[in-house]
Amino acid sequence: MITQAKFEKGIALLQTHFNRELSPSAVAIWSEYLNQHLDDEQFTLAVKQAIIELDFFPNAKKLVEFAKTNNEVQAIADWRIIIAAAKTSNDQWQQEILKPLTESAHIALAAIGGLQSVALAEEWQLSKLEKQFTTVYCQSPTSMKFLPPARLNQSEPEVIEEHKLTQPIDLSGLKEKSSPNKAETGFMSGKYVTINSQPLNKSERNSSSKGF
Repeated sequence: MITQAKFEKGIALLQTHFNRELSPSAVAIWSEYLNQHLDDEQFTLAVKQAIIELDFFPNAKKLVEFAKTNNEVQAIADWRIIIAAAKTSNDQWQQEILKPLTESAHIALAAIGGLQSVALAEEWQLSKLEKQFTTVYCQSPTSMKFLPPARLNQSEPEVIEEHKLTQPIDLSGLKEKSSPNKAETGFMSGKYVTINSQPLNKSERNSSSKGF
């Protein structure tokens, strides 16, 4: 979107240079049309280009064409800056390298996933990212702000399958067995033995001790 001050200044410059005055109704139509396609920077560059190249008063569509041509050239220059910044891992240097970027370049870079996406991309992915960057860069400012971040096709992460037991564990042998005299059971050497819960009398203790 073009600010009113920038728009009025640009229109006044065109009218003065080409010695032609637009009616208020025509200016309003120009404003509506150009605001859909250009921002302050693009409009200013288009006006300068028209003054340099044309011998006649341009129409609003011609200004948009100038802006798009300038955008493509500027997009290539900004992409080279982004590539240079992506090659360094130093954050301070990255910020320093990215300083010359235009607002449109920052918006387009965010739309393709940011500087990290460029830094991590393979060579063949960089070509794809550059095309996406240029496409977004050359679109109208209103459209650019609603574009989702671009995603690269990366190899899927390796999935580690959990090993599951094919047969259930038989826990029946670990359950306690009850007996009529409430004897306790124990597990020794793979066999169940019954331990009498009743106390031994004296004669039984003597006979049992002889067994050892």
